[in-house]
Amino acid sequence: MKKGGKGKQEDAEYCEEMSVTGTTPSIAYPILEQKLLSTQDILKVDAVSGASYSLYRFRYAVTIALMKANLNYP
Repeated sequence: MKKGGKGKQEDAEYCEEMSVTGTTPSIAYPILEQKLLSTQDILKVDAVSGASYSLYRFRYAVTIALMKANLNYP
């Protein structure tokens, strides 16, 4: 998250810079989410072309969420 609580998918300047790769966080994250829901296995979720770092951040966020859920952490 950036300062102010907004993610990169909401950062218009960042998305414009990333658009040269053919994707943006606002395109990549929903695809990653759908792949996770369909496979039910974070290790089977492949990177979206041009969004390798987004996959890393996505896997990290899912891992933290699962750890918190297993610990009944608020």
